Amino acid sequence: PFYDPILSKVISYSARSRGHAIRGLGSALDQYLLKGVQHNVPFVRDVLRNRDFVKGYTPTSFIGEHYPDGFSGGRLSKKETAEFAVIAREIGRKRGLL
Repeated sequence: PFYDPILSKVISYSARSRGHAIRGLGSALDQYLLKGVQHNVPFVRDVLRNRDFVKGYTPTSFIGEHYPDGFSGGRLSKKETAEFAVIAREIGRKRGLL
């Protein structure tokens, strides 16, 4: 029942820019597959999209400031919501549901 909760670590680096490293880490997490254990990938993906994080404003109070009630799921941007709607519509059209 006792084990190290860190089963793995994904690290991203870019000599080009912080934004490039963030996009690389996001891409790696999108391809990351963990089964049978609880993990925090959705939370980390949400943090990577946070404007203050992207700008480099990451004080030790970051999580408390941005997630005062804890993390309850990711939020889509307006662009992502529109893209999701287009994809869902196409899937529905191809399945003959629309």
